Formats: sequence, C-alpha cells, structure tokens
Amino acid sequence: MKRGWLVGPLVATITLAILRFVVVGLYASGGGLLIATGIAAWTAGGAAALASERHRTRNVAISVLYVILIMVGYLVIADWRSRSSGMPHGGPNVPPPF
Repeated sequence: MKRGWLVGPLVATITLAILRFVVVGLYASGGGLLIATGIAAWTAGGAAALASERHRTRNVAISVLYVILIMVGYLVIADWRSRSSGMPHGGPNVPPPF
C-alpha cells in the first residue's frame, strides 16, 4: 500500500517549521498567519500532487486540510495560553472594561 498522501502533511510541517525559524515575526499577526498558511498549503499541495499522479486530488485535499487544521489549532492554543485566571483579557496592565 502506497502512502502518497503522507508526503503533503510532512512537507507542510517542515515548511511551517522552517518559516517559524527563518521569519520569526510571521506568526505575530493575522496577515502573517495567512501568508504562512498559504505558503505551507502551496508547497504541501505541490509535493502531494507529485507524489501520486493517480490520487492527486485526494492527496492535495488531505494536505490543505492538514494545514488548515494546524493553523486553527495554533490559534486555539495561542488564545487559550493568552488568558490568565483572574485577569481581564489583555493582561494585568489593561484597565477593566466599564
């Protein structure tokens, strides 16, 4: 059994790791996250399409879905870690809302 679908997620993970270490501030804004998602989806989709010509569409769909799930997970974890108990959203130096 061939595992051509695995090439895309592996390439996406490697691409996101490289982008994280090369462009440190890319994950700091929404636009940067969209750029990183686009680059990872493009490279992963291309690698997955080349891995198996017979199942090209399925492999690309799996790769793009994987990239989207990785970024959604990143946003959920970043939002979860930014909240602290007993503090208003934004940290200790933000005045409470009226």
